[in-house]
Amino acid sequence: MKRVLVTGGAGFIGSYVVEALLQRGCTVMSLDCLMPQVHPCSPNWPEYQQALLHDPECLERLLLHFEDVRNPREFPKTLRSFRPDTVIHLAALVGVAQGNHEIAQYVSANVTGTANVLDCVVKYNQEIRENQEQVQRIKEGVEALEAGEARDLYLGRLQPLLDTLAAKPQAPIERVLVAGSMSAYGEGAYALDDAEDLSLAADYVRLPSDWVPGQMLNPGGSLAWDAPGMHPIPTSEDVRLQPASVYAWTKEQQERLEVL
Repeated sequence: MKRVLVTGGAGFIGSYVVEALLQRGCTVMSLDCLMPQVHPCSPNWPEYQQALLHDPECLERLLLHFEDVRNPREFPKTLRSFRPDTVIHLAALVGVAQGNHEIAQYVSANVTGTANVLDCVVKYNQEIRENQEQVQRIKEGVEALEAGEARDLYLGRLQPLLDTLAAKPQAPIERVLVAGSMSAYGEGAYALDDAEDLSLAADYVRLPSDWVPGQMLNPGGSLAWDAPGMHPIPTSEDVRLQPASVYAWTKEQQERLEVL
């Protein structure tokens, strides 16, 4: 990776990703809409990322760009101007409880936002392929003519078009990385305390339907976060996703869109 666009680049995860990429010598655009709920100083950029601009080693390789990934007009322009080879998509509204009563907002930001990012990347790469094909057709047309005045005239008339095509992005975006969330797995995997082999699928059990973590006590008097007779175990990545909130559902949709 040489030129990386990080959406949600001012966020908790995004800011660390931006910094890590800079340390590896990448040129980075940190793109964020700086929601006031997360960034109280909005529309000003957070100090922890502005500070990077004062680092001589980062100054020439970091761009801070204020934008919403849902904007279908401006995001394509950003791709054309920055010309990334990689897009790391981290922009998302977070908050499980809040998402359950701001459903449209969360679906718009997380699902529609991701769809717009992927759609713009697809069209960006398609435009590059079409430009390359057009240049190739022109070159073949020139080569088909014998050297002489007619060939020079043909090439002269098409030179402005060739110059225009040469000024456009030439390399496609090679990869798009989308952040998943553990919330998409729901409560996660549990096993019975007396299970002998935790690798068996039968040992992955559902919590009791009436179980509410933190509303019962353990024998010692502490709050019980695990159901009686059960304990959490690592959740395999190949288990079925079971989102249990609006936020989790939107993160699941992000994963499915990226895979498609």
